[in-house]
Amino acid sequence: KWPNDLVAKGGKLGGILVETMPNGPDRWLVVVGVGVNQSSPALAEQPPEQLPDRAMIGLNQLDQSGQDTTLCDRDALIGQLASAALDTLAQTPAQLTDRLSNRWSALDALAGQTITLAQPSGAVISGTAQGIAADGGLRVVTSSGEQIFYSGECRVMSGWQTTEALST
Repeated sequence: KWPNDLVAKGGKLGGILVETMPNGPDRWLVVVGVGVNQSSPALAEQPPEQLPDRAMIGLNQLDQSGQDTTLCDRDALIGQLASAALDTLAQTPAQLTDRLSNRWSALDALAGQTITLAQPSGAVISGTAQGIAADGGLRVVTSSGEQIFYSGECRVMSGWQTTEALST
């Protein structure tokens, strides 16, 4: 669940949703959904009342030449995403844990961001995201210390900031 946004150049490029449910002993049914924006208004043209974490960017805006063209063929991108998802799902839990622990923190655009987290109970928590706990919970430093959350609607209040590695 945390985080599920694909972020580039200060905007949300897309998102990933994964749903799981038991499907027999030691088996799980996994449904993976990936959405990528083909195009969107330039960040400067988006409504000012839009929350910082809702600014959007499209593939057409990632072209380094400055022209309004798409970086890649949509069919090729869909194929690459599907292949990556299938390769990931074919790994054992131990392989996934190792892979995620080695790469997650470098790719986690949510870590270090000032956030609000609306809980199912209606409570709204404010704090700083600190990454993902080993069990998948979102680590958040609040005024009462670090807490771990497993559900809720998270919003980035400080605006998306991406590292050079993430934005290229």
